[in-house]
Amino acid sequence: MPKGYYPRTDYHRKRISQGAIKYNFKGNRNPNWKGGAHSHCSYRLIYIPNHPFADCQGYVREHRLIMERQLNRFLNPREVVHHINKNRKDNRIENLILFSNEAEHQRHHSFFRKRNINNKQFLKINLAQP
Repeated sequence: MPKGYYPRTDYHRKRISQGAIKYNFKGNRNPNWKGGAHSHCSYRLIYIPNHPFADCQGYVREHRLIMERQLNRFLNPREVVHHINKNRKDNRIENLILFSNEAEHQRHHSFFRKRNINNKQFLKINLAQP
């Protein structure tokens, strides 16, 4: 038998499953709970298991939640929320734009690539016009 390997007997399996049921360490009952938020691929995720568009682990991207609160409705899964300054952790409402679909979002990006301008210059141009 390799060093450090101990086979589990039926007794061990029974004790482990009883402990999991007894203590129920899910969510805020877990001693490592940090408020239900963490980051993945630079996006901030919030734990809301009852949300209709939560992933399989119960998390929703924070920028989508902020846009939903602003609009007072759930976002369609096809709708895309874009970060103006390209910082995925900056979820201020003034930094977010909602696109109805991915094609419209890509058109927005191609507009900048063709004209070789950035988002800040684009906002200055659009805000200057009445």
